[in-house]
Amino acid sequence: MEVRDIKEMDSEQLDGIRRLMEYLSCPSRMFRPMADDGELMEAYYAARQRGKREGFTPMLVRCDELLLEGMLENSDPESEEDFSHQAVEQYRQSLLSRRLPSGAVIQEDLLAGAAPAGDGAGMQEGGEIEGFCSYWSETGDRTDFVLLCEIPVKNPWEVFAYLPMGGWNNCPAPARMMAAAKHWYEQYGAMPAAMSHNILEFALEEKVPAGQCITLAREQSTFCPERVLTCGEDCSVDRLAGDLARSNLWFFIWD
Repeated sequence: MEVRDIKEMDSEQLDGIRRLMEYLSCPSRMFRPMADDGELMEAYYAARQRGKREGFTPMLVRCDELLLEGMLENSDPESEEDFSHQAVEQYRQSLLSRRLPSGAVIQEDLLAGAAPAGDGAGMQEGGEIEGFCSYWSETGDRTDFVLLCEIPVKNPWEVFAYLPMGGWNNCPAPARMMAAAKHWYEQYGAMPAAMSHNILEFALEEKVPAGQCITLAREQSTFCPERVLTCGEDCSVDRLAGDLARSNLWFFIWD
């Protein structure tokens, strides 16, 4: 563990970060708030290359009290002040041992509830998603405290066993997140990359071919209906497809 500028934190905040690190129980490096996230992105991509050799999946995790509360609600709902390491580990193993559906079945499930594409005009002009957004403070002028975690799973979709966000409102439960992430990794090479209590982000080495982006946008509109609402003035699946065609990053945000 590497802790930077620990004097910037009050004791309550420091206790919360230590508790999050204890919950994750994996090698983690903490980054202090910064006005430019270039160092965070550089560290993430370096860790991703190292993870290929060493058998872990890196995740940028915002030091977010609500995220830890939600993960405990999923993995150890009986916990109060302290959590049970045994209960958390049993939950992890239950997710990791679950047999996930095939990609075709997952896609069928996502498309069954998908928003339709537009009026036949096809994919709209979109904009590139240039950086991660989950770890920025509410003011947007600096990042929050962030952990770069080495999640000890070889398959990227398995990170949700260690980071079981979701299961509230429209936010999918961890098992459903795992299934969708498996499908998107096998189809497009998309890897879960960053997370806060209500934002999940993926990183891809290659952009998705334009001809596949309408279908992908429809899948994502089911996975996260709020994502479509971020897409320009018309809030359309066609505009989301345009964003996806131009971006190596995806984000999902839930209310």
